[in-house]
Amino acid sequence: MADDYAIEGIELTDDRYTVEQGLIRNKFRALDDDGDVVLRGKQKMLKLKEQFPFVDGDDEEVFEVNAGSMLDVAGDYTLTDSRTDEDVVVLDNDYSLLQDTWKIRDADTEAKLAEINSRGALTTMARNLLPLGELIPHKYEITDATAITSATSRGRCRCGTATR
Repeated sequence: MADDYAIEGIELTDDRYTVEQGLIRNKFRALDDDGDVVLRGKQKMLKLKEQFPFVDGDDEEVFEVNAGSMLDVAGDYTLTDSRTDEDVVVLDNDYSLLQDTWKIRDADTEAKLAEINSRGALTTMARNLLPLGELIPHKYEITDATAITSATSRGRCRCGTATR
C-alpha cells in the first residue's frame, strides 16, 4: 500500500527529518539526519490559487501542492507527482482557532489515510491571533486511518527559521 503513495524522485530512508519553515513567506526545507536538503519548496507568488512546487536536493521538481480554490483559508490541497502528473493525496485543512487539523485522503477514492492534529488549544489560538504568532512553535500528532499514532512532531524556534 505504501507504494501506492510513492512519489517518483523521492527516496526517504531515514527515520527522522527536520522541516524548516520560513518566517516571512510560505517557504519550506526538509533535511535528513545529516543536514542534507531532501526537499525544498516555496509558494509561487501572485497566483490566484496557492501553488507550492517542491524540488529535491538536486533542484529537480518532484511534486507540487495546489489549492483547490482561490483564497483558501481552509480547504483542500492536492499533492501531484511532477514526474507522472498523477494526483497522489488530498490534504484537507479544517480551519479552527483552537486546533489545526489536516486529513490526508486518497486522491481517487477519498478514503482517509491519516490525520494530523495540533496539540494545545491555547498555543494554536495564540499562533492564529497574536501578532507574530506564527513564530510560536507547535506540536503535531499524526495518526493513521485506524487511529494509531504513527508520528509526533515538536517545534522550536531558531533565528531565521521555525523548525518542526
